[in-house]
Amino acid sequence: MIERRLVRGTVGALLLGALLARVVLVYTSPGHGYDQLTFWRWAGALAHHSIGEFYSIVPDADHLPGDLYVHAALARVADASQGLQDQKRYVLLVKWCALTFDVVLAALTYHLVRRGGRRMATTQQSGQACSSSPRPV
Repeated sequence: MIERRLVRGTVGALLLGALLARVVLVYTSPGHGYDQLTFWRWAGALAHHSIGEFYSIVPDADHLPGDLYVHAALARVADASQGLQDQKRYVLLVKWCALTFDVVLAALTYHLVRRGGRRMATTQQSGQACSSSPRPV
């Protein structure tokens, strides 16, 4: 019981530390200038046009539509709050979106691993665990 609490506390502290590090990087990391300019330019087109029209307006776009749906949603939010007028504000919004997805995926992964570990422990306790010796053919 104490070991489980220690593991949970350690994992929680690591996740919190990673989150804080990412928040610091959101504000201090300059990012890739070319990508930032490209995403900002795409956002300008996506804020006022559909994704179907986007590829004819921006012929050098090399991302798949799934990624562009996220950019389109962010572009419309930024446009509504006057965020598209400043490239840095839009880039900050993109970074926060990525951070949010990272946190959600980390929590989901932790939950699945923990659930799988519990299932394995329950199986072993009930005697259904596979033996390490091979079965005769």
